[in-house]
Amino acid sequence: MAAPTRIVEERELQKRLAHVDTLVGELQQLPDPASRAMVEELLSTVLDLHGEALSRMLDALGPRGDPAADRLLERMADDDLIKGVLLLHGLHPMDLRTRVEAALESVRPYMRSHGGGVELLGVAGDVVRIRLEGHCQGCPSSTVTLKLAVEKAIYEAAPDVAAIEVIEPEDAKSTGPPQISGLLALPMVTSPGRAAHPAAPRIPSPSGDWVTLAARATHIDNGSVLKTRADGDSVLIARAGDVFYAYVAKCPACEGVMDDAALDGAVLVCDVCGARYDIRRAGAGIGSDFRIEPLPLLEDSGVLRIAIPARLA
Repeated sequence: MAAPTRIVEERELQKRLAHVDTLVGELQQLPDPASRAMVEELLSTVLDLHGEALSRMLDALGPRGDPAADRLLERMADDDLIKGVLLLHGLHPMDLRTRVEAALESVRPYMRSHGGGVELLGVAGDVVRIRLEGHCQGCPSSTVTLKLAVEKAIYEAAPDVAAIEVIEPEDAKSTGPPQISGLLALPMVTSPGRAAHPAAPRIPSPSGDWVTLAARATHIDNGSVLKTRADGDSVLIARAGDVFYAYVAKCPACEGVMDDAALDGAVLVCDVCGARYDIRRAGAGIGSDFRIEPLPLLEDSGVLRIAIPARLA
């Protein structure tokens, strides 16, 4: 029962953060400038006091390099609420580059499963520059889904990142539509009229929304396919070994909805027309030029989340 309880706690936390966001917006709309300035000064003073107290608490844990202190700091950094508060006061125990590198390492298995990779080119201030590696020939939409996965991983580990500059593979530059080719900046989205706040809930990226599935990883056996719905869209979740793949549940060959698609090894077979797609090559058709639409999927402690690009939804 611990996991469901934790999920409920996280939802309640998100509600509270959203309420804080609403109150900040209402504060900025106060008609009396003097009252608005007084409340803002009060909040700033309280935050300064909290920041100083937190800094002294971290100092009391012991110097960095001490095994006991480092273990405790790591546990604190793994808690989303504590992490957000530490970031708010500039006290996160790991620097920005370290957190970005850890985020990229966590998403590399997913990138490799779709024939790609990612390289960190550099971190300048709060701007991250990366290069997507590999390619999926003839499938510009695969590049979009890989960007979504990388964007999510980085922003979850480092919400203080202001923008991500992505250099795409050469084939994406030549075959992709204009809106996804070349150098693309992915700014951190925040509520209108206020600066980015690490502890505030992130508005879904305009490039797509991440949706948590009701089905868990343990519900899907190796070599099986689960049809489900995510935010109103029919999707297929396939499992090959310990890797999960997500695809739009529509066969491009016959345009039928695949209600009973099956796996033949790493090949997804349409139950309507028999068309075959390689799930490990981003849905490339076998013996045809068709390609089933891939979706980003991340598995975290049994929880499955997928992103549906806005252009598909």
